[in-house]
Amino acid sequence: MKQLEGSDHELEFWKGFIKTDRFIKGWLSEEKTPELHQETYDFIQSVNPKLTLDIGSGVVSILHGTVKEYIAVDPLGNEYAKIFDYSKGAWQRPFPFEGESLRDGWENDFDLVHMSNALDHSQDPVKVFNNMARACKTGGYVIIQGFANEGREMNYVGMHQWDLDLDGDVLTLNGKPLTHELLQPHKAWRKKEIFQGKDWIIWIGKKL
Repeated sequence: MKQLEGSDHELEFWKGFIKTDRFIKGWLSEEKTPELHQETYDFIQSVNPKLTLDIGSGVVSILHGTVKEYIAVDPLGNEYAKIFDYSKGAWQRPFPFEGESLRDGWENDFDLVHMSNALDHSQDPVKVFNNMARACKTGGYVIIQGFANEGREMNYVGMHQWDLDLDGDVLTLNGKPLTHELLQPHKAWRKKEIFQGKDWIIWIGKKL
């Protein structure tokens, strides 16, 4: 996810959010983050991944307290380290990687590859999607979550250039199926986002 026009906005959001009770009590806990939908949490617990990759994690991964071991990556990882003290807890400091250019050698390494509210912020969602499939182990799972049709809702301003949605259990990008030859749709839900109440999609694919 290359830093777009909206990257400064993203950093400003986190500067404010990390000071809120919602973040301190929810995201920094060793328990499930309240903002993680129960269906997603239950699925992750059922597959019990040994190692998870969270792409576009933000300051602290929404999966902290849910998965046992994870690697977080975010293009703003270095900037987050300037506004948040990772030494005070067991939180994973995000590596400053973009989804379009994950670390060389990440091939079939992760039991679970996850992205929440970030795929539609990237410059090249298709490349990010393909890299998620590449990093996932055979038999593992890819989870993509996010607001439905956020580009349209935000009038395609700044980082909001893409519309993610579901067509049955198929993930779509700007109305077209987003597919990979080795990723088979497994489960999908359309929900209301827990705090803002906007349409939220959860898509899970299995690596063949």
